[in-house]
Amino acid sequence: MSEPLLTVLFDGEPMLEVLDDGTHRTVSAGVNQARINGSKLDVVNKLGKELVDLRQQLKCATINPYRDAALMKPVDVMKEIPRKNRGAMRAAEVEAVLTAIHTIAKRSIQ
Repeated sequence: MSEPLLTVLFDGEPMLEVLDDGTHRTVSAGVNQARINGSKLDVVNKLGKELVDLRQQLKCATINPYRDAALMKPVDVMKEIPRKNRGAMRAAEVEAVLTAIHTIAKRSIQ
């Protein structure tokens, strides 16, 4: 079930809710009250907190030096490492390292 991100209140009661999946719904009790006394509208806004959280997640992803490597094919990553630095590493070994990084990243997100 979707959670409201933004709720328009009338006299403290919900009248209109904008949901996190992009849809909206009206609450009939609030709509009926608004027809009677339209000057008591108010808004409860959770978008600010959601946007701060999304911005922080975006910043973390953009400064993660392993992100691009974890999304690439092991052969392409191996080509990016100079031969003198990778020694006898093969694509399978690079893939094992990338898999380990991916596993650690998933654990830290949870």
